[in-house]
Amino acid sequence: MAWDPPREAIEVSTRIFEEELAPPSLEGFMLGIDRSMAAPVEGDLYDDALNDLVRLVDEYRFEVATAALYIEALGRELALLNETSRTAAHLGISPKAMAFLSSNVSTYTPPHVLLESPETRIPATRLLGGWWAGQLIDSALLRGLSSLDRVATMLALRDGSTLDANRLPVFRRDSLKKLRRWRGQAEWDRLRGLLNHPLFDYVKQYRDGFVHRRREPIELHGEHVAVWRGEDGKSGIYRGMDPGMQLGLAVEFFRLVLSPAVEAAGALIGAISPPLE
Repeated sequence: MAWDPPREAIEVSTRIFEEELAPPSLEGFMLGIDRSMAAPVEGDLYDDALNDLVRLVDEYRFEVATAALYIEALGRELALLNETSRTAAHLGISPKAMAFLSSNVSTYTPPHVLLESPETRIPATRLLGGWWAGQLIDSALLRGLSSLDRVATMLALRDGSTLDANRLPVFRRDSLKKLRRWRGQAEWDRLRGLLNHPLFDYVKQYRDGFVHRRREPIELHGEHVAVWRGEDGKSGIYRGMDPGMQLGLAVEFFRLVLSPAVEAAGALIGAISPPLE
């Protein structure tokens, strides 16, 4: 029988999807599409970046709202699991000991159980639905950074840069400081100011846990208490990021960094583009 989430969880998820993750305007980017007779009919790098941005933002919103549905619906079970796990001192064992136990961590639960009983407990002190929610948030944050990179690509192209299709710009200080067209404009300063936003720095560090170093302990992934090397480089026992904080990170990054960056860049490109006829 299919899982039927509580109405309260549906309402929370819907509110987050429609209000807190309301999509930013993309009209300015549409104005920036090359509509000249010389434009290649198969599209160009700008068109590719805009198409990616539209899909990435849509995927971000859907993934985070879906994660919210599971986290809210399983709130009681997650709280009980977290409380029990945090009081078990043996869970703060070293990564070496965990490595020896790794063969017992994998889940053998068939994926279809997620649609029937997401409250099912799986190895490594996880709930199936909570584990899924954590993965959705991880994926969304990676998509959020990718969205910003597409913004940087479109800005560079409309600034007149010639780009290598296999080495496109990323949303970083070094990339934006090369652009000259919008210097001195308020929206440009606003956009560049987002590079200094604490949430942007934090999400980059979060992403680095998937590509450059060990990822941060997260409760939904089963790390309620873990030995981890912090930002100071010293190992210690840390509590994993709780579900509410992980979800809040994704929502606030969208509201305070991703959406404002998209709006600002779209306004800059739209201001230098001919209107749609």
